[in-house]
Amino acid sequence: LTDQLSNDTLVNLSSTLSQGERSLSELEATLSLAQQRLEPGDPISRELRTTLQEVSASAAAFRALMRFIEENPESLLRGR
Repeated sequence: LTDQLSNDTLVNLSSTLSQGERSLSELEATLSLAQQRLEPGDPISRELRTTLQEVSASAAAFRALMRFIEENPESLLRGR
């Protein structure tokens, strides 16, 4: 029962992580497109560039977490 519960949890987590990665990728694309359409010196353009850099860094961290969990699923159960 514990193994099945753990398996179900990992399957759900994998699906959630994949959805999160897709969402972050879509957000990156949207922010990038918005930035291209704004004037280079516009204050909102600078803010958008900063936001895009932060989202990109978050997406990279998220992808690294996803890879780690895929390679070490037991870490969710053991906390390591």
